[in-house]
Amino acid sequence: LKCPQNISNSAEVLRDKIRLNEIEFYGVAVSTYTLSLMKSSPIFKDKKCVLIPFPYDEIPVSNLSKEEARHQFSIPQDKFVIFWGSCHPDTPRKGKIYAEEALNRLHDKVSNPEDFVLVTAGLKPTVSFENTQPFEVIHAGYMDTREKLSHLYRAADVGLQTTVEDAGPMMVTECLMNNTRVVSFDNCVSPDVIEEGKTGFVVTTFDTEALSNALLKAYETKDLLVDCTKKCLEFNNIESFKKKWFDLLSELINEKTK
Repeated sequence: LKCPQNISNSAEVLRDKIRLNEIEFYGVAVSTYTLSLMKSSPIFKDKKCVLIPFPYDEIPVSNLSKEEARHQFSIPQDKFVIFWGSCHPDTPRKGKIYAEEALNRLHDKVSNPEDFVLVTAGLKPTVSFENTQPFEVIHAGYMDTREKLSHLYRAADVGLQTTVEDAGPMMVTECLMNNTRVVSFDNCVSPDVIEEGKTGFVVTTFDTEALSNALLKAYETKDLLVDCTKKCLEFNNIESFKKKWFDLLSELINEKTK
């Protein structure tokens, strides 16, 4: 079943729903947002659902300074750098159109657009925003190693997350772990790991006006020194991850042996 919240009444989907309702299972969510979706889903509403976030231990952290990281990708040192990336940018759920609209709105709000640069990364050339918005654009290409991607996160002042359907995305956590703030829609892990107004800003999904205002606030507070990793580390704690899975599996075993 592609989506637990699929409300289609097609014969195939109905068969899947009936089959799942006959099976004893638990639902495991990786964010508060996905947990809320599970609890409102007809498939999961009568099942036990638990929150077990992804651990942070495999997230690479750049060993470069922001200046060194920018030098590596030929990004100007004196610009406010907004990062947006996706391996498959034309996939509708990645929300590229909302990023474009928010950036256009941001351009209309600032008197110094020359101080901004948009850095993009992805597999396809179409990830480039050069024909859709007026800021300078640098396309960094495809990041073929996670280490290189971590350097790109470090080079940015803010990561822009516009995905409209995602369990993560990891980009949010990875940005924060590389001490880069994030501006994001709220339909993902962002509310769990972002300290509003400090390590980033979370806005209502699809609201590109709010998204542009958040980007403007990020620019106006660009000199704010914050530790972006604290809330992220608390939520994505590896020891907590292990314990929650152990407790869940123990509970399942105990129920089966009664």
